Amino acid sequence: MFKKFDRQFNGHKTIHVKQNQYSGEEMLKQLGVQSGSPVIVFMGGAAKMNAEDAIRLERAIHDGVARAAVELEASVVDGGTDSGTMGLLNAALRERQHTGIYIGVAPGSLTHLPNQPTNGHLEPLGGAHTHFVLVEGENWGDELKPMYALINALAEGAPSLGILVNGGKGTEDEVEENVSDDRKVVVLEGSGRLADKISLQLRYPGTIGDTNVEKMSRDGDFTIFDIDLDPDELAKKIKDYLKS
Repeated sequence: MFKKFDRQFNGHKTIHVKQNQYSGEEMLKQLGVQSGSPVIVFMGGAAKMNAEDAIRLERAIHDGVARAAVELEASVVDGGTDSGTMGLLNAALRERQHTGIYIGVAPGSLTHLPNQPTNGHLEPLGGAHTHFVLVEGENWGDELKPMYALINALAEGAPSLGILVNGGKGTEDEVEENVSDDRKVVVLEGSGRLADKISLQLRYPGTIGDTNVEKMSRDGDFTIFDIDLDPDELAKKIKDYLKS
C-alpha cells in the first residue's frame, strides 16, 4: 500500500505514491479528503516577469483567484511548490485564511516539505497546503499522471475550473489533460508564456504557428481574462463558473 509518514508535518497530511499504482479515489481516501466541493486547478510554471507585471499578477491571484477560492471554500490543487506563480497563490491563500482543501502534487525527490531541512537544491513546498501527494520520480512532470487522477476523483460530481497562469512547455500537458476532461480553463492573459500564446491564438487564429497550441485552442473551452482588468471581476467570473 501507500508509504506514508507516520505523523503529519506542520499539519500537512502527506502520502508518497508510485507512478500508475493507485486510483484518484484511493489517494483521496488515504489523504482523508472527500469530494463534493468546487475544485480549482491552478496551472503554471515559474514566472519570468518584470517587476511591474509581477505586481499585477500578484494582485490578480490574491484578489481574484484566492478570493474566489476562499469565498466558495473551494478545494485547490496545484504543483505544490512555494515559488513562481504557485508561490503567489500559496501566499494569497494563507493571507486570506483559506479553509478549504489545498493539495500540492510534486515529485518527492525534487522537493522538501515546508520548514523541513533540505539536502541539495530541492524546491520547498508551500506551507499553506493542507495535503501533499509526493510522487516517485526524478523529473518535473513525473507527478502529472497521479495529479490528473487525483483531480478527476476530487471533481467527481462537483464543478471544477482550471486557471492557467504563465506556464512553459511542461504546462502544456496539464492544459491538454484538463481541457480533454471538458473542464473550462480561465487564461490570465498578460501573465506570460503559454497563457499568452493561447490567448493570442484564440484572438487571432493561425498566428502562433505552434501545432500544440492550435490544437488546444480548438479542443478546449477557454475564457481569456486580462490581468490588467479588475480582479474583483475575475473573482466573480470564477465564482459564477463554479456555481453553474
